[in-house]
Amino acid sequence: MLRWKCVGSLIFILIVVLAQKVFTQEPNRKQITNIQNILTSLKQPSQSTFTKGTIKQNGGTVAKSKFASTKNLKEIVIGRCYEYMFKRDIPEKWDCGQIWSKFFEAFAYKGPCYVTQKDYEGLINYMAEEVPRDKGLLWSGSREISHKFSDFRYTNRFITLEDTLAGFLVNKLSWCGTEKDPGIDFTQCTWECSIQAPYWSTANKKFAQKLRGTVHIILNGTRQHLDDKNVYPSFMQNRYYLGPYVLPELNSKNIDKIVIIVAHTLHLKPLESCGEKTVLLLTDLIRNKGIPVDCHDDTDAVRHLLCVDDPSTDVCKFQAI
Repeated sequence: MLRWKCVGSLIFILIVVLAQKVFTQEPNRKQITNIQNILTSLKQPSQSTFTKGTIKQNGGTVAKSKFASTKNLKEIVIGRCYEYMFKRDIPEKWDCGQIWSKFFEAFAYKGPCYVTQKDYEGLINYMAEEVPRDKGLLWSGSREISHKFSDFRYTNRFITLEDTLAGFLVNKLSWCGTEKDPGIDFTQCTWECSIQAPYWSTANKKFAQKLRGTVHIILNGTRQHLDDKNVYPSFMQNRYYLGPYVLPELNSKNIDKIVIIVAHTLHLKPLESCGEKTVLLLTDLIRNKGIPVDCHDDTDAVRHLLCVDDPSTDVCKFQAI
């Protein structure tokens, strides 16, 4: 913010100097044009104000933005499609070439912020698959522990969205379109649109509709940003996916019970626990839908998984039986 104030001050001084020259002597066309160009530039914000990372800025020399379409996106998507079918032992259930075509058509040759949920519906419906009863696992702010808990690679203990084709296909990838060839922007993606909300919101809704029996939710009871240390609530009703897109789709006719697990990072003071703050809010919202809820803080299974990475800490020194 300070940097932009300094730049603004310098520009203002430059305008004043030019103006003094104009009005102390007969203005010529070049001087007037210079002032007009400066004023025009002030009305047109730099491209960098809309994009996070180092990018093209008013035609200058730049480095590639960290928020750009993943290199070799087509090859990765098609490869993951085949890998998923191999992992699930369901060869040729889907046409991976057709999946890429549907994916490409959803966002390519469009501005990065002009893609909607409707654009992805055909693709998400094509990849639809059933979630085994009692296996559904939802999460918010707890990506790592949730996927260790589900264990997609080996035991398939539970199934998260990322353990279905719709999630596995593009997990941790970035993509956005451009009206120019080749239709995909591999240079920069506007930050606000680089999180692919239309895709993930559609996929989350469809996943929630498939849940049956007992469903687990893992929340982060010590939700804190790694860089700026800002604290966030364990459950956000109107942000990301669990609150706005998943919760409305949970059906009491299909779901017998929901088990909330509030996990707490080792060495950090708990910020929220069962029966408190936004965890209580989520519990009440689910019960209002006619679905019974159990809530547990740091179940043995979750604590053991956390202790794998830090077995020497005091809370991980379990007594022998």
